[in-house]
Amino acid sequence: MSLCVSASATELRGASTTSPYKPVVTLSSSSVSEVKNALRTTKDIQGNSLGPSDFVVSNNSVYLLNTANNAVYKYQGNEQTAAISLDDYDIVGTALSVRNNDVYVLDNNLSVSRISNGHEQAIGSVQNDMYFDNAIDFSVTSKYVYVSEPTSDGGKTLCYLTDPSSGKLVLDRTVNGYMVDENTFYRSKLITENGENAGHSCVISILDAEGNTIDTITLHSDNYIAGAQYLGKNQDGLHIVKQFDMSCYSDGTCDVEETIRTVNTDNDVVTCDAVENNVPSMDNQVTVQDGKVYQFSSSNARAVINEVNTEKMTPAAQFSSKLKQNPPVLSTVTNTTGSIEAKALPSISRSSVMRDAKAYHSSFTWSCSNKNLAALTNWKKPRYIKGAGTYSYMPYCWGGFSTTAQYKTAMNNSGRVGNINTPKSGHVANTYGLDCSGYVSRCWLQPTKYGTATIGTICNKISYNALRTADALNKSGSHIVLFDYSDAAGNYTLYEATTLNQYDRVAHTSRSVKNLSSGGYVALSYKGITN
Repeated sequence: MSLCVSASATELRGASTTSPYKPVVTLSSSSVSEVKNALRTTKDIQGNSLGPSDFVVSNNSVYLLNTANNAVYKYQGNEQTAAISLDDYDIVGTALSVRNNDVYVLDNNLSVSRISNGHEQAIGSVQNDMYFDNAIDFSVTSKYVYVSEPTSDGGKTLCYLTDPSSGKLVLDRTVNGYMVDENTFYRSKLITENGENAGHSCVISILDAEGNTIDTITLHSDNYIAGAQYLGKNQDGLHIVKQFDMSCYSDGTCDVEETIRTVNTDNDVVTCDAVENNVPSMDNQVTVQDGKVYQFSSSNARAVINEVNTEKMTPAAQFSSKLKQNPPVLSTVTNTTGSIEAKALPSISRSSVMRDAKAYHSSFTWSCSNKNLAALTNWKKPRYIKGAGTYSYMPYCWGGFSTTAQYKTAMNNSGRVGNINTPKSGHVANTYGLDCSGYVSRCWLQPTKYGTATIGTICNKISYNALRTADALNKSGSHIVLFDYSDAAGNYTLYEATTLNQYDRVAHTSRSVKNLSSGGYVALSYKGITN
């Protein structure tokens, strides 16, 4: 086998006479206001990054979804030729696809819309078939609308036909794996070690359209492998993979390196380059479209979408990982600063934590009346609440710590639905729901609410590779999420009370381990957890 070792990818790219990176679009926000809008970035009240989040290369054009503006921008060459405001169609875009110059958008409520020549058509919803609130992948072809979601055994892809009479989506079949193209799917499996969620090897099973295994790849690393994705084959017949390696530390932090690699039939790495200039608002900077690999890179008010010629990437023997090799790791470190001993805390099993987490999700239904939406100082209703009616999910409420029973009682009176007003006002009286730390506090059976700055006192810090179901990832002062599992493709599945994607409620989501680690999230395990 061959591992990637040696000089830095940046140095080698600069010295290379034949670059593997061919710019398709180069954008600089320093000169043109249109580009400034397309590249605009910001953060919401929880610190979630908004900005360029998805892109498609189609028919010599590039389409870019920006969540900061909730808009889609089209480029031919380096010239912006169209800007589509999704607010005009009451759509909150989370994923993008393009076919025959028509733009397809996956909404935050998992409905699919087609926008063509300024007209929008809702073509159906996939919500009833989805276990998650966001998709790993979304693609529209001449035959199917594909939507992929994470699972603990390598993901699954839902394949929808368009009903000719109604024009609506109908689920035709499900493939156990993520999609590469219409004829190729894959499933990744981490070879875990010592009861942890990761190890130093990963097996990718390559599948045909019916889900049958046609080939396998075994990947290895000196570091932990957090996940891997299959991107297809290049012109030399080598497999192209995207691999996520991580160095885990006992202070609960983690460094993640994303690489594009080519692998031969002996599982040797032939070429290897690091994916640099991390884009916090984009979980998937490297994609395969129409058999070609593209990479989105952004830094210093400049963005480039490159077509990647994997045959010309750095030879594996000349590549050096930036990760620390085999750093000393303790799976668990007892937190002693202002901490509370485990014996003073309520005990709860991991299964009970997840049972309670789900009880605030889609199975929780409630009624909203006009009095629950009456004006109140420092109050702003969650955006998924459109008016009086019946709803699911516990709403997001800044400072909220409501049980389901307390919430329903409040709605039967004049309590207000959630509150997504900025945290400057603190918890507003007569508003009900859960914020991120209130949600985790409830799931961990706490009698009082902890904030993200104090919840560490009832936890031990653990390394990322030691995360188990019902543990948490916390960014002090910003946000906390419950860990569910890894999908072995570089994504962590989570439960969270969040304003991400304008959910404004308890949501079952997935986020890339790379963006979680680079975003400053620390791995925690509740001291009262029973295994």
